[in-house]
Amino acid sequence: MTASDRAYLSKMPIVLLLLTLTWCSGCKPSQPDETAATAPRPVASDVPLRIVIAAPVADIESIRRQWLSDSEQPLAIDSISVDQLIGGAELQADVVLYPSYLLGELQSRGWIVKLPEMTADLPSVQEGDSQPAVVTIPKSWQSGAQYNETVLGLPLGCSLAIPICSDSLKSELTNSLSWETLLAAIEQGQAVEATTSSDQAANAPEFVADPIATVDRFLAIAFSLTERNVRYGLLFDIESMQPRLLEPEFLRAAEIMGALSRQTNGLTSVVGSHSHAWRWAAQHESKVVAIASPIMLDAEARSVEVGGVLSLEPYAFHNSGSALLASLSATCRQTRQSVAFLSWLRRSSTRDFLAPLVPGIEASQLGGVESLSYRARQSLVHVVASDTSSQEPRLPGSHEYRRVLGEQLINFLRGNQTAEAALSSTAQRWQEITAKLANQSDAEPKDVYQRSLSLTQ
Repeated sequence: MTASDRAYLSKMPIVLLLLTLTWCSGCKPSQPDETAATAPRPVASDVPLRIVIAAPVADIESIRRQWLSDSEQPLAIDSISVDQLIGGAELQADVVLYPSYLLGELQSRGWIVKLPEMTADLPSVQEGDSQPAVVTIPKSWQSGAQYNETVLGLPLGCSLAIPICSDSLKSELTNSLSWETLLAAIEQGQAVEATTSSDQAANAPEFVADPIATVDRFLAIAFSLTERNVRYGLLFDIESMQPRLLEPEFLRAAEIMGALSRQTNGLTSVVGSHSHAWRWAAQHESKVVAIASPIMLDAEARSVEVGGVLSLEPYAFHNSGSALLASLSATCRQTRQSVAFLSWLRRSSTRDFLAPLVPGIEASQLGGVESLSYRARQSLVHVVASDTSSQEPRLPGSHEYRRVLGEQLINFLRGNQTAEAALSSTAQRWQEITAKLANQSDAEPKDVYQRSLSLTQ
């Protein structure tokens, strides 16, 4: 990034209300700025803008066409896995989209740059607008885009895993219930089914185990069970950096996942992708439940209309960090066009177009009022509007911590080891990861952890 580009960033207004103080404090947006609304677009170059998306993309060509309907700047879009992203020696991109739990990792590598202070260059959202020009940034999204109090990305959503169930289970349960009541209802339903059904294993859905989705569920349960203040960290001791995975809330969370895995073909509900678990639970004829995040669903799962949303007590929502952020790359070579692309991502119409194609992006309009995903997102409105949901790990090494935990949990849920053995093995591996990262950094591991929790400068 050249000196002229950096100077441009300090002056150029772009369509990100993320840092507009009145929005962050919940005040009314300002009136549209006519000069900003008609600001000229940067001149297109012949060199494609490099967009790297660390997530599966259903139709890259459709995204390219949608962008070109509004800009003459060519795009080169590359969809890669998280392993491919962090496994590389460097990031060659202008704009990168990635799960927010990688924020600390990319920041520590110097792969992304701090976003400049921003104002709107399109009309602000006005009260009564049926279709606002740009997406508002809820508090939960804002907190996911900040690392150590610095804004490093444009948030595209917030991933909150919630319990969903089949219609047959929902019809028997009250609006609010405990884990014990829920598990008892499931076990009773399975006992009845076992006396009337033939072998169910032959009808098990085919799926590939998803370690990250498995961890999303495990942490959602564990963070709901703890009595600690999660602001000061739950996964590690904040001073010694010793993993806390053998504490009661984690052992109980593993037990609950084990109970869910014993549902009819229930392994899908605990180790499958969010989409697999969602479809399995919602469309099941028996009394079953799963935990999944609405923002991580594919188009098929988003359209499912049957099933219900469960309200559990206690259930403290955990931001898994699987929703996407968009950041300017440190190797950005077309800053003006990159800024224009970020502006494009802020549009309501863009989000609505991208959401069905890329898991981790939230649409501006809920839509599909008959779908279970619509009802689930409606139930999360008050959570999304606050900044109380916990989010960890997101320090450097978060993907490796998650992958190890996911693999060990899957091993346990497949019946290959006990829950305590799985968590003990994970804790040992986590200590090795922490030691390796400490050798690569001048900072103390506890300081890095506390920065990821926004506890220190």
